[in-house]
Amino acid sequence: MPSPRRALMTHGFASSWDHGWVQHGWPDLLADIDLLPVPFGLPGHVDSPLPPTADIEFVQSTALDAAAGADTAIGFSLGAALTLHLAAQEPDRFEKIVLLGFGDRAWPRPGENVRLADRIADPSRDDANIAQLRRAAQTSGNDLSRIEAFLRHFPGPPPPSRLRAITADVLIVLGEKDDLGPATMAATSMTNTQLQLLPDVDHWRTPSSPAAMRAALEFLS
Repeated sequence: MPSPRRALMTHGFASSWDHGWVQHGWPDLLADIDLLPVPFGLPGHVDSPLPPTADIEFVQSTALDAAAGADTAIGFSLGAALTLHLAAQEPDRFEKIVLLGFGDRAWPRPGENVRLADRIADPSRDDANIAQLRRAAQTSGNDLSRIEAFLRHFPGPPPPSRLRAITADVLIVLGEKDDLGPATMAATSMTNTQLQLLPDVDHWRTPSSPAAMRAALEFLS
């Protein structure tokens, strides 16, 4: 009996393997199409041995080692950004890539990640997005100071010019209400890209969206 294919899965910022994927049923869904999930945790997060300030080159090599034998990669939000770093580093490594909650605003403006980390660290900030990030961090067992440090250090996705060498088939799944949209630049930066828009879905609900799951499974089958 042939061994199942392997899929590297990277959760989003302030999340974890259990919080980002298991609780929404992704491992079981992938098992139904003979894909074995390989979890990878963002640096500084609860599932990762990597420090929050690990250099992107070291993170890439660690993740690619973890992905040995994987022909598929799936990432959500900052996990999608890291997935693109891996694919840009080794453009022929993956056959299929799914990027959830990834759009043109995923490329941060200068200083934007630092400002966001400052807002998370400020207890007087209670706007909806910051409150959601704090709740996610608490629910998933993350140390807020460590994930703030990761956010200050992480460079964001690779420049679009580095993505053109990627040979994988890529599916971008983006909610129509996702603040990271649109995905015009993201979709045109890689050669073999499909874009699936999810009506009435925002950034946070993308991993739990049945429409997102259907799109990913159809693409990966």
